[in-house]
Amino acid sequence: MKYIIPTLKRATIIKNRTLALLKRYGIKPENIYLFCVGEEGDISNYKSALHGEGYNIIQGKKGIGLQRNFMSEYFEEGEALVTIDDDVEEIYEWINEKKITPVSSLTNVVDKMFKIMDKENATCCGVYPVKNPFYMKEGYSTNLKFCIGQFRCFYNIKEIETSRKYTLLEDYEISLKHFLTAGKIIRFNDICLKANYASLGGGLSSVADRRYITKKKEVEQFHNDFSVYCSIYDRPTAEGNHKVDIRFRRGAGDLCIWHEI
Repeated sequence: MKYIIPTLKRATIIKNRTLALLKRYGIKPENIYLFCVGEEGDISNYKSALHGEGYNIIQGKKGIGLQRNFMSEYFEEGEALVTIDDDVEEIYEWINEKKITPVSSLTNVVDKMFKIMDKENATCCGVYPVKNPFYMKEGYSTNLKFCIGQFRCFYNIKEIETSRKYTLLEDYEISLKHFLTAGKIIRFNDICLKANYASLGGGLSSVADRRYITKKKEVEQFHNDFSVYCSIYDRPTAEGNHKVDIRFRRGAGDLCIWHEI
């Protein structure tokens, strides 16, 4: 199985986060492909930081949409791939509404995901987008759900994977396109991640405002393109800013099915 990682200016950090995680779970370096954009745009800093460790280090593209499109082009049509971002620190499984625990075997989780995809004739499988056991539940769903781009298993359908139009909403776009192509998308609602999500702290309200305006424009365009499947979610935050996003409509895909594993 090939694990593919888009990474931007994190040559040192990735070694202590995602690569350390994969090493702990026994994933061999030769099965890990890093698509890198370094400090000066090249990959020399990655090659220096990871010298002699056996990873596949590939010059990537700047911009997450272009990067993921390029990653798809790099591999064969229909190839089974696992994508994981460079800031993932842990992968958890749901125990009960108060407890999650690190998965015992990442390989077993990935194998199960592809097994379920094959059973359901689906092409993409993701995980629960929030690390909160209260909202998680054992089993998987096949109706239209958002699969966070930070970790997912998929078959490399290039017509889908190289067609990204959006930047900030590229994972929503790909979730929807896999669903529309296969008639379903798999989400394991008992698996979640711990990742170092970028946050905007005190004193950066102007940056938050600019990001909100940029994202709102993309959200509105996405809604114009796919309004039958989604709605706009816009609300104030505790920090006094605003958060805007897309939400898939309940029942929009018609296949609202829950499965116990």
